[in-house]
Amino acid sequence: MTKDPTKSDDGGASESQPLLGDKKVSTDHTPSSTCRLPIEPIPLFFLLAIGLQNPILKEFLYYKQCEKINITFVWDDNSSKCFLNLSDPGYLAQQTAQAGASQQLLYHNIALLSPVCFSAIFFGVWSDLSQRRKVAIVPPIFGMIIQAAVYLLLMGFEFSFEFVIIGMAFVGLFGYYYTPFVGIKAYLADVTPRSQLTFRLAVLSAFEGIGIGLGYVTSGLWIQWQKSFTTSMWIPLGLFIFMFLYVILLPESLPKSEKKLFSCSHFSAFGRACKSAKNSDINWVLLGCYYVAYISVHFADGAFSEIVNLYLMNSPFCWDPTKIGILLAGMYVGGHMISAVGIRVFGRVMDDLWIAEIGVLSDVLANTLMAVSAYLPHRDIIPFIVPCVRMFGRMQHCVISSGMSKLVSQDRQGSVFALLYCFEAINKLTQSLVFLPVYRATLHWFPGFGFLINPAINFSITAPVLGFVHYRTRNRSTMSQLTIN
Repeated sequence: MTKDPTKSDDGGASESQPLLGDKKVSTDHTPSSTCRLPIEPIPLFFLLAIGLQNPILKEFLYYKQCEKINITFVWDDNSSKCFLNLSDPGYLAQQTAQAGASQQLLYHNIALLSPVCFSAIFFGVWSDLSQRRKVAIVPPIFGMIIQAAVYLLLMGFEFSFEFVIIGMAFVGLFGYYYTPFVGIKAYLADVTPRSQLTFRLAVLSAFEGIGIGLGYVTSGLWIQWQKSFTTSMWIPLGLFIFMFLYVILLPESLPKSEKKLFSCSHFSAFGRACKSAKNSDINWVLLGCYYVAYISVHFADGAFSEIVNLYLMNSPFCWDPTKIGILLAGMYVGGHMISAVGIRVFGRVMDDLWIAEIGVLSDVLANTLMAVSAYLPHRDIIPFIVPCVRMFGRMQHCVISSGMSKLVSQDRQGSVFALLYCFEAINKLTQSLVFLPVYRATLHWFPGFGFLINPAINFSITAPVLGFVHYRTRNRSTMSQLTIN
């Protein structure tokens, strides 16, 4: 388990022979800038806004479904309106409202995420050929301003849900929140030495966790304080406008290109990247394995991203938005920050891929505990133990992203992260198509069943793939050392 001094930290690929390019690059090349604003505030405030608006939307849809079946709410007095008696007619009505809200979220996610599968690749590859900031960061933030405005029209002016579906399809063309992270991570790879990239991505992940954690806890507290969904949605809109202005001041990370910003050449760039990847067989195998691991890791997180709000608002928990927000805040802030510290500490004594395996194990245990928490004593306390178990559950994300980035040259960072977030958008869409129907189907006999999908995916796919990558990289390192000797 100790780190092999003969092995590089890039997953076995030589940095002088990049996978998706034929140019040699310096391992520690960092573009110079006399005054460079930090990139970290963007994911911090971006995910703060996301963490605010997503729970607000889910709870708003649930409450509107309840109103349709004559379940009324009194703020600060069992605002979740949870019925515990299985023979109570209100309990059956509550299950109907849960299923209706789940169905609306499914339609919402399909409309929003389907265009992202194309736009993430489009903007990411385009940013490699022109300008990282103007192409991959500015347009999606503008799209998020539109999204917050659409939610305000839904909640404040009672626009129809069909209008929201059309608006989400339009927002998806701008890349939703996947495309800005294509630009942010590629931007970070542009300006960071390769030897520091894993830790720098972990720090970025910590800022993401702080942002989304603060968003979750603030959304619950703000709803309870304002007793309104509409006033709560103004905060995300203001944050998106602030970020749009901040990004305008951000310097470019790539040297000034002679190519035009608007050009048709980016349509063929991704095809050329894939074609050049086939010329390096062993590196293509490693990159493909990293992609498979990334897809499986993110898909397995679907229970916490899709059903945890509905799960905790339902019986036997009957939690209100404030309590759910506090739990999710602790989970995301603690998980992201402790994972960053864990990468720094564990990185002194073991390889990156061993660190990823520890993260997978932490995630599996947390999902298993959440699945059975409804049947354990002190069930109101058990969910708060889950963030402690999941505190290393983000390490594998950082290790996998760093491993892929180190396999390619600087002029292909946008392409690699574009494909990465394209898969993540497909994952998010697939999560909605899998976890929400599974939750509806198992709601009456085992509501936590959806959380058990995580151990099944991680044990059957993620852990074996990471083990295979570890074996290939160590074998490659040994062969290289024998050749040198």
